[in-house]
Amino acid sequence: LCGRLDLVVVKHSGVWSGGWSDHSNIRPTNIFSEACTHRHTRFDLFHAGTPRPEDAGLIARGLPNVWLNLCWSHLVSPAQSVQALDIWLDEVPVNKIIGFGGDYWWAVENVFGNLVMAREVIAAHHRAGPRRSRSTRGRGHPRLSPGDIVRRTLREQYAHEGSDADDGSAKSR
Repeated sequence: LCGRLDLVVVKHSGVWSGGWSDHSNIRPTNIFSEACTHRHTRFDLFHAGTPRPEDAGLIARGLPNVWLNLCWSHLVSPAQSVQALDIWLDEVPVNKIIGFGGDYWWAVENVFGNLVMAREVIAAHHRAGPRRSRSTRGRGHPRLSPGDIVRRTLREQYAHEGSDADDGSAKSR
C-alpha cells in the first residue's frame, strides 16, 4: 500500500533511548526480507543502524529501495556517525544518505540542537577527509568533493533528477 501511495516506510534500526531495550529486533538487517518483498516501496533506515552502520550500508547498497538516515544518531554517538558516513560514502550514492531529520519532534529547541550536532558531525567528516581512496565516490559514481557531500547530505537529501538506484524504480524526491 505504501508503494502505491508513494509513502516512505520508516524502519527504526539502531539504539533507542531507555533502558532494558531489546536491541535484537532493531538490527538493520531485519528489513531485508520486507524490502525485497515490497520492491516499489521506499524504506528509510533510521538512526544509522547504530551500533551497526556497516550493516545498514550493506542493506542500502544491495537494495535500491532502501535509504540511510542519520537522524538521532548524532546524539547517540557523534564519532560513530562520522564512521557511518565514511563507510556509507564508500558503498552507496550520496543521494541515498539523509544527514538530518526523522522522528525527533517534541521540542523545537531539541530539534535545533540536533541540527547543530548533525552539521558538526558532517563537517567533522568533511574536515577529516576520506579515509579510503573511494570514500567520496561511492559505487561507480563520479567523484564528489567533500563540499558536495556536505551539501547533498544536508540540503539535497533526495535525488532531484531521477534516481541513482540500480533499477531506476525509486522516484525523485
